[in-house]
Amino acid sequence: MSEGSSAPGDGRLSADPSAPTQVPKPCIDIFVSYASHDTTVANAIVETLERNGIRCWVAPRDVTPGSHYADGIMLAISGAKALVLILSASALASKHVGKEVERVSSKGRPIIVLRTDAAPLTPAFEYFLSESQWMDVRVGGVTAITAKLLEAIRLHIDFAAAGEPSVQASLPATHRAATTPRSRSLVAASAVVLSFALAYFFVDRLWLAKHFAAHKPVAVIQPGSGRVMLAVLPFENLSNDPEQEYLSDGLTEETIADLGELNPQRLGVIARTSAMAYKHTNKTVATIGHELNVDYLLEGSVRREGPSVRVTAQLIRVSDQSPLWAHNYDREFTGLLAMHKELGGAIAQQVRVNLAPNYANQPAAKYVPNAEAYELYLQGLFYLNMRTADAIRKSIECFKRSTDKDTGFALAYAGQASAYISYTVFSPQESYPKAAAAALRALDLDDRLAEAHAALGAEKALFEFDWAAAETQLNRAIELNPNSAYAHFIFSLYYLTPRGQSQQSILEMKKVLKLDPLSPIYNTVFGLTYYFARQYDQALEQYGKTLNLYPDFFVAHAQLAWLYAQLGDFPNAITEITKTRVLEGGSAQKVAADELALRKAFTNRGAEGFWQAVRGAIQPGKLEVEVFFAPQIFARLGDTDMALDALQRSYEQRVFFVNFIKVDPAYDSLRSDPRFANLVQRMGLAP
Repeated sequence: MSEGSSAPGDGRLSADPSAPTQVPKPCIDIFVSYASHDTTVANAIVETLERNGIRCWVAPRDVTPGSHYADGIMLAISGAKALVLILSASALASKHVGKEVERVSSKGRPIIVLRTDAAPLTPAFEYFLSESQWMDVRVGGVTAITAKLLEAIRLHIDFAAAGEPSVQASLPATHRAATTPRSRSLVAASAVVLSFALAYFFVDRLWLAKHFAAHKPVAVIQPGSGRVMLAVLPFENLSNDPEQEYLSDGLTEETIADLGELNPQRLGVIARTSAMAYKHTNKTVATIGHELNVDYLLEGSVRREGPSVRVTAQLIRVSDQSPLWAHNYDREFTGLLAMHKELGGAIAQQVRVNLAPNYANQPAAKYVPNAEAYELYLQGLFYLNMRTADAIRKSIECFKRSTDKDTGFALAYAGQASAYISYTVFSPQESYPKAAAAALRALDLDDRLAEAHAALGAEKALFEFDWAAAETQLNRAIELNPNSAYAHFIFSLYYLTPRGQSQQSILEMKKVLKLDPLSPIYNTVFGLTYYFARQYDQALEQYGKTLNLYPDFFVAHAQLAWLYAQLGDFPNAITEITKTRVLEGGSAQKVAADELALRKAFTNRGAEGFWQAVRGAIQPGKLEVEVFFAPQIFARLGDTDMALDALQRSYEQRVFFVNFIKVDPAYDSLRSDPRFANLVQRMGLAP
């Protein structure tokens, strides 16, 4: 509520029932609901949102004196596109806040929850907030969650303006569960988290932006001899219009991609994930250079006014923080791709990597699409990098509209292919063929697109089990752009690891981390690579490094729990499972009760008790749990028939996790069974 919004009888506002009904503020974006005890937090939230162009309705400020209070609240809720709830013990005790949440929920409006304490939810709140997006202001306060809050609100506003379902309401249940406090079955959520994490694509980039500044820098990785390392920092949006953020982000990504292709043997370019961690940072050039272990930084800004765009770029040498070169580029929007080429050539010359300034030893200039197609392409990249289910769907639509505007625009087809690969965790049987079709169309137009080759390689490996074709495509992607952390990652996790080529896979992951040292998911999956290689000490060490950098990265805790269970260290496994669920936003009361039950099961019956307790959490018919998690649990318990039945379903539906059956130690008890051997053979993984 606005019990902060204040209700009759609480001493702050008197309402005359006979007074005329208040008309809410026009074009409301956000209704802010809070209890009186949380007025300070609510005021800070409203101030922050309105400073960034978000229109808020909050009581008592926006209640017209003498108006009918209840009618005003209802009209305001009806006019708002979403509700921001300041959740605390006081809010949970407030009947007014409860009524507002119930009203918003009944209208299908999204609710964004800002939690200020650990008070357990009442059953009513747990029901109404089960599909809400949660953020925690206990660590770092309002400032720490500002970027993520603004991103979430703008996405909701965008969807509401387009007449589409709210973002959170339209998420598949398997995805919603990772961000809601709904009561979950014992450790089932951790299973889904682990499986999603392996697909890499669904870790929100905002998680890294929010958490990076508060944690220690990554350990320095020495660059290769004779190779210059460069990082492109996020271009700053100077357009005074938050909706133009896609333009500055898109130009950052395009510049990284273009520079990565210049002369990869001499010029290494830090990947987008690590570069974007420095968006809106106050860190110095020296600090950033040390954390990324680069020789040069490129920083810049973008200002768009109508059809004109001004891009300012500056190249800085890290060793002495001296600017070596700076230039302004004034272009019509249609000339942005050509500007990328000019910009890349100038930078290459300045860092002395022996490239001719006129690109004499490079391929011909990139295809220049029409302005509408290129703008839609940049919007597609912007949504794709949000990595949520709805944002990926929106990115696919943007890429499709881009190719509709310009059927010769290969990059937009490649973007579409990458987006479909990202979406396969939700709909593999539909998304893989569409990814392949888009990638093939892109390569028909331009066979030098590393992104399209990587996407096609992923499809060949994970959907067709055509390992020879996958190897060809992925090798070609890396050949075209050795600076692509994404291509090296796909090659390692999707091709080398499933085939049991563990040492090569480890080497590829080392290349990934050199190019993208701050990626929490890449650091975490490196631990998984060691796990599948059965190098458990190295896996423990890598998970330790990851959690030293990002102590609250729930995916790393989930994978570490699995490793402890493999090692027979069930007490620590239970601890990590519990941490995972807490970091996911689980109800403190429910998490504590489940932890106690799991420890009791282990104490009474040892390892079998642990696995039986986990098995009891698997709900028949709950496909996302059955196909991701059940095969391993059944195998651990020696239930061969159930394990093989579950694996068969995973195989038929092309679930990501099935690709690791050859190397996953969970399946060691099945390896002598002819049915298991037959499945391995059908997947093309037999020796």
